[in-house]
Amino acid sequence: MPGDPRIFDEEAVTPPAPAEAPLAIKTLYFDLLNPDLSAERHVESSHQANAFLTQQLAHIDASPMESDPELIDALLADSPHALQAWIQRNAQATGREYQEYLEGRKRGEPRRYFSCKSHALNFLLQVAPTKMVDGAWLYGLTRQWDDPRYASLIKTYLEELGEGRSDKNHVVLYQQLLRRYDLDTEWHALDDSHFVQGLTQLALGHHAESYLPEVIGFNLAYEQLPLHLLITTHELEELNIDPYYFMLHVTVDNAMTGHAMRAAWAVFEALPRRQQRQAFMMRILRGMALNSVGLATPALIQQFDAETEITAVFRKKASVGKFMHASQCKLGAYSINEWLSDPQKIPQLLPALVDAGWMTRHQDPAQSRFWKLMEGEHASMFGVFTPYEKQLMYDWMAGEVLETLPRQARLGEHWRKRSMTESRQRPADTSYATLQSLIEPALLTQPSRQMHNMAKWLAPGQHHTSAGLAATRLYMQQTGLN
Repeated sequence: MPGDPRIFDEEAVTPPAPAEAPLAIKTLYFDLLNPDLSAERHVESSHQANAFLTQQLAHIDASPMESDPELIDALLADSPHALQAWIQRNAQATGREYQEYLEGRKRGEPRRYFSCKSHALNFLLQVAPTKMVDGAWLYGLTRQWDDPRYASLIKTYLEELGEGRSDKNHVVLYQQLLRRYDLDTEWHALDDSHFVQGLTQLALGHHAESYLPEVIGFNLAYEQLPLHLLITTHELEELNIDPYYFMLHVTVDNAMTGHAMRAAWAVFEALPRRQQRQAFMMRILRGMALNSVGLATPALIQQFDAETEITAVFRKKASVGKFMHASQCKLGAYSINEWLSDPQKIPQLLPALVDAGWMTRHQDPAQSRFWKLMEGEHASMFGVFTPYEKQLMYDWMAGEVLETLPRQARLGEHWRKRSMTESRQRPADTSYATLQSLIEPALLTQPSRQMHNMAKWLAPGQHHTSAGLAATRLYMQQTGLN
């Protein structure tokens, strides 16, 4: 309820001890996204999410925390102005570093992050578990729709949801980006380590009332402008990959009027009584530290290895491919089916293809026999490989001559043309009128209950659906947060 002092009471929000059983990170991640869980499983996953957060915070408490004296002073000040100044100084420092990067590129320095287009596409895949829950840490606050202290945070969440517009909803945009390269389901197969940061955000969103200071701190840190975001945006466009999703985060998180500045106000809007303020601020710092949980963006970029990725593609195709080739299709001493049937042989398949002349290195891939099996009038393997997988093999075969090849051949059709085609093919959304007709009459008689029910459609697993987008617009209309 509005003004309830318990939400700031340290004893009331101290989480229980962590569960002893190890957590299945990826399973819990998808459970928290699933609106159709049984009641029993929902309670269990909620408990596990709480245990996960407790565990992560215990790790943070046990580790030496880097302290920024200016940040500490700003958090303990009596107004948000010092914190806003801290945010602006950080944004300016990041901007100067980015300008240095651009100057270096003008002098002929290579791309800092992505060696080729397939490297960048691999990055999009690796970070998908985090991007597909963008903004999730704020979801729980939508249930506090009638408390003005949370209005700025809820508004930030609504903007993450695109204010109910599919062309601005962050998850919809990332889904579309992945779908262009048939990566929209590939990320489900990533290992648990890729889901840790996304699970952190989901767990915060599901337990916002218990972890309010941590949610505010996480939001404050997450909305700062990192250098890697600017460089990523620049290099994606250079490699003919639509950078809009990343560019949107540069603009909406700006330090003057965007999410970053609103994050500073949120700290002071939620401050408890003065005697509890020190503990509240320390928990904000813990929440900020949760941003570092999981795999860091630069580390994900650096671990890319094209040969390893191609071998993984062959291994994935082997489950069906080992039955698909005629017995006379041989490579060295083994038939193709034999190569694909033995997991121990698959890592040697790529070198064998090169040795036999099917794949070439440091030459135009279009001239290789293997590429002609995938592309062309009589390509016997047409459709076997996804756009990402073909790009991966193209870039690897081209090697040292890649940057000398024609732009269209190595980077494909300009992303803007594809985006225009996709927008024309998108069906009209009629769910808003339907949802409005169902909910609005009930709002007149049971407003609180219906607002809570509507908020469920704003959940991380729902908001990007047609009904979720419609519910977002209706939620904004009813709360005046537009």
